Amino acid sequence: MLIIFDLDDTLVDTYRCLTIPKLKETLIHMVQGGLRLDCSFEQAFNDLVVCTRSAPSGREALISFLPDFKNGADFLESSTNYLYESSDEGLNLEAVPGAIEALEQLKENHTLCLVSVGFEGRQRRKLEKAGIDSGIFAKIEITQAHRKGDIYRGLIEELGFSPKETIVCGDKFDVDIEPAVRLGCFAAHAEFSPRRCIKRSGLEADISVTTFNQLLDFVETFDSDEKKADSSYQ
Repeated sequence: MLIIFDLDDTLVDTYRCLTIPKLKETLIHMVQGGLRLDCSFEQAFNDLVVCTRSAPSGREALISFLPDFKNGADFLESSTNYLYESSDEGLNLEAVPGAIEALEQLKENHTLCLVSVGFEGRQRRKLEKAGIDSGIFAKIEITQAHRKGDIYRGLIEELGFSPKETIVCGDKFDVDIEPAVRLGCFAAHAEFSPRRCIKRSGLEADISVTTFNQLLDFVETFDSDEKKADSSYQ
């Protein structure tokens, strides 16, 4: 099987280790810059965290959060720039629980790839800081476009698989899962983080997984089916 993974909140615990601390820094930066809060800082930050749980990105969380304040709209562009462009060197980044062990197990019998949206250097640093060996992946594709379907198709053709021999695992339904379903791949919706992204169509993943053990069991069903097919052929 070809197994294609997303990075953020699929393999790396970006939400807890990076998104939340960076949003707290961003809120401090906005207050220092003149954002007028009508509640305590702690309450404002808690409200911002709540916004992240239904938003697909930090920017979308800020879009939901800032209109609650009188001059909030004035800070959208500057806060977004600060969130994504300020340094994150001092923050620790960890793999999602079970991710490293699952990757080590899966690489023994399957071809693994990584497709991530972001900046090349930053995404590769996330892998390194989380302790994930980039050499596990046959191919790593990092793009700033949110059109993963074309990349999935290219990897499938380049590596000699068919869509029915491919599993895509990611947390963002519209970016990761829908393109896989439309191509005819099997799709595993990763729900490892507290963030819950809204589905944007009637398409469904083949499975939703909240632990890597569930993903391993899902892959195992394909391994068992292949063994049965081989036995029948012989």
